[in-house]
Amino acid sequence: MANKKRITANKDKKTVAKRQLEISSSFKLIKQSLLFLWKYRKFWSLFLLIYFLVDLIFVRGLSSGLNIASLKSEFSSVFSGSSSKVNAGLSVLLLLIGSNSSSSSGGSSSIGFFLFIFTALAIIWSFDKLMNSQKITVKEAIYKGIYPIIPFLLAIFYIALQLVPVTVGALIYSTVKNNGIAVGVVEQIIWLILFILSAFWSLYMISSSLFSPFYIALDHKNPVQAIKTASQSVKGLRLKIMGRLVVMIVSLVLSILVIMVLGILLLGNIANWLFFLISILIIPITISYIYHLYLEIK
Repeated sequence: MANKKRITANKDKKTVAKRQLEISSSFKLIKQSLLFLWKYRKFWSLFLLIYFLVDLIFVRGLSSGLNIASLKSEFSSVFSGSSSKVNAGLSVLLLLIGSNSSSSSGGSSSIGFFLFIFTALAIIWSFDKLMNSQKITVKEAIYKGIYPIIPFLLAIFYIALQLVPVTVGALIYSTVKNNGIAVGVVEQIIWLILFILSAFWSLYMISSSLFSPFYIALDHKNPVQAIKTASQSVKGLRLKIMGRLVVMIVSLVLSILVIMVLGILLLGNIANWLFFLISILIIPITISYIYHLYLEIK
C-alpha cells in the first residue's frame, strides 16, 4: 500500500514538473535551428542538391514557369502610387504560387508527396545523428533514415485529419467572401472569426500530435504509441507549443514574402528558380525548428 502511494506521488511530481517545464522562446528556437543547419552546411548542401535534382526531374520538370518579367510590367501599369512595385510583386507572387500548386499532374504530385515523406524521414534521422556528433554521409541518411515509412505515413495522415476544421473553415470563408454572401461589415467579421476559430481548433489538435512522427522515426514507436506519447509530452504546454508554431509560420511567411517580392522585382524570370529553391530550403528549416522544440519537451 505504501509502495502504491509512493508511485502515485512520484507520478504526480513528474506531471507537475512537466507542466512547469519552460521551453525556449520562438526566436531562440529559430536561431538554434538555423545555426544547427549552418554548422553542417556541407552535408546539407549535398543533401539538398540531390533533392533539388530529383524534384526537378520527376516532379517540377524543366519548364521555365511563368513569364515573370512580362507579368511584372502588366501589374505595374495597373497599380499606381509609391507602393505600385510592391503590389505588382505580390500579385505576381500569388500567380506563381497558384501556378506551382496547379501545374503538377496526378502522377508527379504523388511522386512529389512521397519524395517529401522520404526527405522528411531522412532529415529527422540525420538531425538525431548529427546532434549526437556522429559522422554520417548523405548516402546513409537516404538508405537508413527512411525505413519506418508506413508508421510515419500513418502519423502524417492523422495530423492531416486534424487540418480538416481549418480547411473547411477556409473553404466556407472564401465562398462567403467571393460570392457576396456576407454583405455588411459585421457579417464579414463574424465569418472571419469563425474561420479563425476553425484554425485555432486545428492548431490545438495538431499541437498534441505534431511530435508523433519524431517518436516514430527516432524512438521506433508504433503510431498509436507515438501519438499517445506526443500527447502526454505536451500536457500543460499546448498553448506554448501553439504560440511557437504560430511564430514559426508567421516568420517563414514574412521571410518568403520579402525575399520573393525582391526577387520578382530585381531578378525577373530567375525568380521562378528562386521560388523553387525556397520551397526546398523551407523543408529542413521547418523540420529543424520542430526538432529542437521536440528535444525540449521530450
